[in-house]
Amino acid sequence: MKEKSEVKKGSVLKPFKAIKYLFEKPGTLRYPFEQKEPSPRYRGFHLNDWDKCTGCGNCADICPNQAITMVEIPEIKPKTGEKNERPKIDYGRCCFCGLCVDICPPGSLRLSRDYLHIHFDPSTFTLLAKDEKTDKEHFLPEEKYSIFQASLAHRKADNEGFVSDLKYSLFEPERVPMPEVPPEKRVLSFMEQVLGYSREEAKKEALRCLECKLCEDACPAHLKISEYIKAIYEDKPDESLRKIFEDNPIPAICGRICMAHCEKACSLGKRGEPVAIRWLKRYASDMVEDYKKALGVKPAKSTGKKVAVIGAGPGGLSVAYFLRLKGHEITVFDSLPGGGGMMRIGAPLYRLPIESIDKDVNYIASLGVKFKFNTTVGKDIL
Repeated sequence: MKEKSEVKKGSVLKPFKAIKYLFEKPGTLRYPFEQKEPSPRYRGFHLNDWDKCTGCGNCADICPNQAITMVEIPEIKPKTGEKNERPKIDYGRCCFCGLCVDICPPGSLRLSRDYLHIHFDPSTFTLLAKDEKTDKEHFLPEEKYSIFQASLAHRKADNEGFVSDLKYSLFEPERVPMPEVPPEKRVLSFMEQVLGYSREEAKKEALRCLECKLCEDACPAHLKISEYIKAIYEDKPDESLRKIFEDNPIPAICGRICMAHCEKACSLGKRGEPVAIRWLKRYASDMVEDYKKALGVKPAKSTGKKVAVIGAGPGGLSVAYFLRLKGHEITVFDSLPGGGGMMRIGAPLYRLPIESIDKDVNYIASLGVKFKFNTTVGKDIL
């Protein structure tokens, strides 16, 4: 039979030792009330600077709980390469992880230090994220703010918490440098100055693309930019070239001297460097030696219609290509000795080599387009 454990008796004065804690500062809130400020980088309700927001929708795409919906705001007149959409947050789903803030390219989306909202109506937990610049009605100065009334409709102004830091962002703000011929060698010839990306460099640069497609709105030809960049990252240059040729039949040319309006609209360029969209287009065209074999495109059945195109510049080449695919018989007339128009005689060779122009022109000719060079319409032919 086990012996009973001996219980040690304490001093009868021991309970009075708790009195020493009476005059110490408590770890919890004092009674009746003492407000404690949240930490400087607290993750509370969202703030959004509508002037900076481009409506790219990256926040909605990354949200693991599908708590963010992009809502069209009719009164916003978007600039080229932007959208009049703004994020709407469902706080019944939001877990305040902050991924939306870390992925926001312009840094417009932040989290505040407001976190209280109590209501019986579930619909009040959905909010179109704004800040005090846009919503002065619900963001109040400290002297008018009361924590007893705190809600999504009663918030403190200038109460920013968690914000994006480019050192730890989920995107790479700097582009992959483009290799170039050193200056001491450039002076010796008109060789092409830009060398082009290697396979590894192109994939690394393609990885930066967030696929928000703002660039596609800004592109005059509305190329499927995000799709051909994704194909480059997946190491599918043939597929990338096919996506480009759906809207642009001169990628070797445009990959070198395009105006790159798309890059001006790239969301990464708001706080960093835009994706090198033009150089990636060039990479796709340079990687494919034989366009015809890679693309596998054949003109439609002949329509019996004949079309004359005056000028073999970018416009003439494009219309000749797309009309030929429809089955029409195309003849292009140009007074110059080769295709390309002013691109052939205006762009310096170190920017646009003749070989790159001929690569695009020869492919269009291989589809059955006839070219009549050294022929001036109205002079050599009426």
